[in-house]
Amino acid sequence: MKFKQGGSWNQGTPKLRRNGQWVTAGAAGASGSDTSTAPTDSGFGWDQTFTDTSWLEAAGDDLNVEKVTTTDSTGSGSIKAALDNAAGSPTVIVFEVGGVIELDPDEAIAVRSPDTWIAGETAPDPGITITRGRVRIYEPRVVMSHISVLIGDETDGASDGLVLDADDIMVDHCTVAWGTDENAGASNAVARGSFINCVVAEALYDSIHPEGTHSRGMLFNDEGSTDLAVMGCLFSHSNRRHPMSRGDMVLANNYTYNYGGLMAHFNGSSNPDVTAAGLLYEEGNDSDSEVEVFRYGAKLYTQSVETEPNDHPLTDGDSEIVDSPPTLPDGLDIEQDVVPASEVKEFVLARTGPRPARRPEVEQGIVSRLNSDYGLVDSQDDVGGYPDYDEQTRKLDVPSSGLLDWVRGYKRDVEVSTEKNSASKTPN
Repeated sequence: MKFKQGGSWNQGTPKLRRNGQWVTAGAAGASGSDTSTAPTDSGFGWDQTFTDTSWLEAAGDDLNVEKVTTTDSTGSGSIKAALDNAAGSPTVIVFEVGGVIELDPDEAIAVRSPDTWIAGETAPDPGITITRGRVRIYEPRVVMSHISVLIGDETDGASDGLVLDADDIMVDHCTVAWGTDENAGASNAVARGSFINCVVAEALYDSIHPEGTHSRGMLFNDEGSTDLAVMGCLFSHSNRRHPMSRGDMVLANNYTYNYGGLMAHFNGSSNPDVTAAGLLYEEGNDSDSEVEVFRYGAKLYTQSVETEPNDHPLTDGDSEIVDSPPTLPDGLDIEQDVVPASEVKEFVLARTGPRPARRPEVEQGIVSRLNSDYGLVDSQDDVGGYPDYDEQTRKLDVPSSGLLDWVRGYKRDVEVSTEKNSASKTPN
């Protein structure tokens, strides 16, 4: 079902601006559950969101570089030591190790260092996966990219996966799954927070939450939140909140499978500004076949929103439908940068999550379960359990100049299909 309130779709070949270049949308993407082919572009870019990442360019070669050399969560060479050492200086954290950082059940990773880029793409395959504990970002101007956060039921009670607690936080090409409460979001008021090209999947349903059955996707819980962006993301097998927001938000090119009882909802007396473009919601075993796409009140602009296989009402009547986007980043051209809903599944599955050019085993599993053989998940053990990736190490030769280009070389390598990627090589 295609809703065209608030705008019309240009039926010509859609183009997307990625990394300063125009590319044809969907030209080299995967289809269905096939994860063997990576795209020739990286999905949505940082400059297409509200999030201010200019501090990275300003620091340039003066960035402090901290290396993670062990999958131990604490001690010399650990991710926590790198975060501690980053305090007070713009920093990029790089990884000479790949594998699983296993936290204790009552442990978490707290990011208390502003102006920090946690660059998981620099790790050797299979990348960095954090299990059994949340990541909470308390300071502004943080980028986290190519990291998997897998909570599961071997943690303490109600646990979110990835929580934003400050302004100007960018989460790019990450996975958050198996949360016992929310998978991801923000508990307090935040401005200019972004989740782009991410997997938000399989929040646990009948698990260890003290209130009983749960399974929530993404929540921005404070009416003071503003300038949020959730774009190019896969939501799957969670009971509701895909996403839920009490703050102003842009939703673009998200694919949601098996949304449970609710799709997207707003739930706030603030009547947030919401721009929704190029969205596909597909029913699964646990989906309410009659629920509205958008529930509760918002000032809402929609363009190319579809539900499959059944038609669903666009709203429950509480939203004010407007003719132009009430909120939109300066760098996002909604007519040119966003593919129509008919192309969203292919677009998202080819680009989302860590290392889509050679997707890790857990992410391959999540994508393979986008079919009627699966439903809501009660435990990570129901879908293969925590990963036991072998630890891999590789020395990094940090350059004295061109530091950001050097890191971005690793980013391109794990995101974009090239001959080099097919040989599973990494940049020198």
